[in-house]
Parts: sequence; structure tokens; C-alpha cells
Amino acid sequence: MKARAAELAGRITGDLGRTGQTFGMADPIIAAIALEHNLELVTGNFAHCQRIVQLGYPRTLINRR
Repeated sequence: MKARAAELAGRITGDLGRTGQTFGMADPIIAAIALEHNLELVTGNFAHCQRIVQLGYPRTLINRR
């Protein structure tokens, strides 16, 4: 993972933690890579990824379920 995406994943994880919304590292990493590359985020775990968007990280979410 590129350094900027890794840094962003860390910020997302920290922001989630400060709001009491902790979960595994995979979702913040995937979201950070999507943000870094300006991609839509297709996920089967819509609720987790929606929390990231609600924190102010702009991303189009697509629920694959």
C-alpha cells in the first residue's frame, strides 16, 4: 500500500476510534485506497463503510448485497 493511503487509513481508524466506532483494519484500508485513487467503494459491509463516509470522507458507496 502506498504511504499516502496507509497514512489516510490510520487517520480514518483514529477518527473512528475517537467516536467509539472501532472495527478491523481492513475497511479503513480499503476505503483509504478507494479515496486515494478516486474510486467508488463497492462493499458487502455497507454499514461499516457508511460510518467512514459519515465522518466526512467523501466516497460513493455501492452495496453489493
